[in-house]
Amino acid sequence: MKAVIFERFGPPSVLQYRVVSEPEFSKDQVLIQVKACSVNPVDYKIRRGSLKMISGKKFPKAVGSDFSGVVKAVGEDVKTFKPGDEVYGSLNTVVGGACSEMVVATENMISLKPEGLGFAEAAGLPIAALTALESLRDLGGLKAKQHVLINGCTGGVGSMAVQIAKYYGAIVTGVCRTENVTLAKKLGVDEVIDYKKDDLWGSTHSFDIFFDVAGTGSYANAKKLLKPQGTYISTLPGLQSVLLWPLLNMLSSKKAKAILLKKQQDDWQVLNEMIDRGGLKVIVDKIFPIDQIEAAHEYAESGRVRGKVAISVGE
Repeated sequence: MKAVIFERFGPPSVLQYRVVSEPEFSKDQVLIQVKACSVNPVDYKIRRGSLKMISGKKFPKAVGSDFSGVVKAVGEDVKTFKPGDEVYGSLNTVVGGACSEMVVATENMISLKPEGLGFAEAAGLPIAALTALESLRDLGGLKAKQHVLINGCTGGVGSMAVQIAKYYGAIVTGVCRTENVTLAKKLGVDEVIDYKKDDLWGSTHSFDIFFDVAGTGSYANAKKLLKPQGTYISTLPGLQSVLLWPLLNMLSSKKAKAILLKKQQDDWQVLNEMIDRGGLKVIVDKIFPIDQIEAAHEYAESGRVRGKVAISVGE
C-alpha cells in the first residue's frame, strides 16, 4: 500500500507519497480502507518541526490524523463495527498516519458515518468539530441566549463553532476577513466583525465566551470584552495557560482556558445527532488527490482556507 511520510522537517516539499508496509491489526482493532483524509494545523506544524518537542525527531514520520473510509476487517474482540461499515475517525494526532490507503484504529477512535455525509466532509469533521464542541460546551459552559464571540469564524474550527453555538441557542458574533463575511452569515453568525475594517477591541459589546480560534487575541485584551463571569478560550495551549492562567482564574471571575482535546467517545454521537438534525455541516473548501499532498499542505498554510481542506484517497 501507499502512504504519505516525511524523513525530515521542512516545507511541504518534504512530503512523499510512497509504498510502505501494510498495517497489521490486533483482536481489538479495525482495519479501514481510507476514502478521504484532511489537513489540520497540527499536521503541518508537526511537518515543519514546530512541535518537535512533542512529536520527537525520529523518522520517517506519518502524516494526518482525521480520516473516513470503509471497514475491511475487524479483530475478534470488536463488537461495534463490521466489514462494509462506512466510518470516520481520528488517529493519535502526534503519531499520525491517516494520509494512507489503509489505517488501523481501535473502536473508540471511530464512529459510523452519518448517511448524509460524504467521505470528504466526514474526514474534515473530527478534530475541528470536537475542538469546537469541547471548547464551547465543556470549557465555556455554553448555554442558550449567551453571547459568544468567535475570532476566526470561517476556518475549520471556527465554522464548526458557529454552528454548534447556534445549535445550543447562543447569539454569535463572528470575526473574519472581508472575503468571508458572506460565508459567516451563511453559517449563522448574527453579527460579523470584519477585522480589515472594524476594530474588534473597540467593541462596545460584552460576551459570555470569547473563543479565540484564530489565536490573534490575548486574555489581556479579551478580558475587557468579557462579562463578569465570562470565559476566554484559546486553541493554543502554552506555558502561560499552564502556569499563569490558573493563578489568574483564582483572582478573577473572568476565566482564561485552553483546549486540550480529549476525543471522548460519547461526543461522536453528539456530533452525529447534530448532523442528522441539520444543525452541523462540514464546509469543504478544496479537495486534493492524495498524490497532490504537497499542494494540499501549501494551501492549508496559506491563511485563505474557508472550512476544511480534504484529500481524496483512491476511488
